[in-house]
Amino acid sequence: MFESDMKEKKFGIVEMEDTDSLTLNRFIEHLYFGTVTDSPIDLDSAVALYKIAHRYSILDLIKYSRQILVHNMIAGIVMKCYSLQTFVWR
Repeated sequence: MFESDMKEKKFGIVEMEDTDSLTLNRFIEHLYFGTVTDSPIDLDSAVALYKIAHRYSILDLIKYSRQILVHNMIAGIVMKCYSLQTFVWR
């Protein structure tokens, strides 16, 4: 990108318009330090993090965000089952 004849080389700026600043900060933090310290991460943030990690093939960040997604899905299912159980056993 910075070595070929692209606008990023000319201006020295990479624009990522489809990523919010919080997700981008988490992504860069992970690239530099290998961790994401800004937690807990909610479901929407995990989806955004998963998308950018997948786009740039950052495998450990894909795995991390996938774990958050699965955990949130499981928690959501448990809560729905619990609410159904309390409804059924009235």
